[in-house]
Amino acid sequence: MAFALLAAGRASRHLDLASFGAIPFGLWAFVKLERRAAKVLLPLELLGRRNFSLAISNQLFANFA
Repeated sequence: MAFALLAAGRASRHLDLASFGAIPFGLWAFVKLERRAAKVLLPLELLGRRNFSLAISNQLFANFA
């Protein structure tokens, strides 16, 4: 996702569109692998908590500000 956002200002539009298209696949693969892993990187039940999700999304947008 970071590559897609950073590359959006350059001239290569095909690579930009492909990288934006890869974001949903990457998220899907991450969730699928995290559900199977014995030692998870990010417990998925945290994403269901409003306090955690709001803080993470605010941090994401603050990084690009």
